[in-house]
Amino acid sequence: MLVPPLTERQLPTFRESLGKWASDIMQRRKPSGLARDLSKAHEATSDTLDDRSLYVDLANLRGLSAGTQNLGGYVVGVETTEVVQAFFPVSAVAQAGAVFETHQSNLAVPRQTTTETASWLAETDTVTDSTVLLGQATATPKRASVLLTYTRQLNVQSDVGDFVQSNGLKALGAAVDKACLTGSGVVGEPLGLLNMGSGVSTVTFSASATWANMLTYVFNCETDNVPTADISFIAAPNVKQKLMNIQQFSGSSDALWESDGNTIAGRPARTTTNITNGALIGGGFNQVRVILFGPATVTVDPYSQKRSEKIEITLTQLADVIVPFPGAFTVSSGNAAQ
Repeated sequence: MLVPPLTERQLPTFRESLGKWASDIMQRRKPSGLARDLSKAHEATSDTLDDRSLYVDLANLRGLSAGTQNLGGYVVGVETTEVVQAFFPVSAVAQAGAVFETHQSNLAVPRQTTTETASWLAETDTVTDSTVLLGQATATPKRASVLLTYTRQLNVQSDVGDFVQSNGLKALGAAVDKACLTGSGVVGEPLGLLNMGSGVSTVTFSASATWANMLTYVFNCETDNVPTADISFIAAPNVKQKLMNIQQFSGSSDALWESDGNTIAGRPARTTTNITNGALIGGGFNQVRVILFGPATVTVDPYSQKRSEKIEITLTQLADVIVPFPGAFTVSSGNAAQ
């Protein structure tokens, strides 16, 4: 049984119940409330937890309303599931169009490295085989955890649900960005675009970036049939700083990173500190699939640091990242900020 995300009207009650659950644990009362009830429902398809831990669907920590103008209505694309709304304010890849999905078990999807070709034929002609090279992209659970520490005084003065949302989601959003962009693929970390290698195109920066470099990003993506409207850029802040100081071409009144602060070669561009300094990635980020395996687990520990009057909350999400079509991306080789 999958437990659907809560409605917008239920979210305030859920946040309050999350705080009540934590308060019950710290005061050694038997936990109760909506958050506890939902966690029990998740236990029907997951492991049983003790009273100090809860299953929490990250979609229920969302705070951005994708249907409200000025709160996301102008910027959230077609993919507006509740979990995307949760990650949208804290993740560059979510803003760029990455798809978030929830699954209960390992996921294997075809990875297409070439495209098929159709032919026009006379009535009696024989169609020629179109060779399509396929691989497999497999998502397996990998653990992303964040330890949040706050004082008992803060617990009295503020809401635990808001604390988990603002701090826990921010940390998980950073972890998702790092995994998608720079993940090593080893030691339990997903494989990111900068280290994907096979299928991904590169632009080499052996000197200062040029307008031709930026156009090559777009050209590579379009050559691999990525719709122009789907192409966007993600870069390190030092790349933006550098590109905003390089003229596009002689006589141009604009820079490589255009004066609006949000565009390269006419396509959306954004920065994140969760990418390697000097790195620039362009492509169709709707080809990035972030797989969440079930709900997150939240555990309250009021004992480990009790002498310091501190409370620990651990937020853990099992997840992975797959890119079924690596050809949708071009990454920098060398330092794009030199």
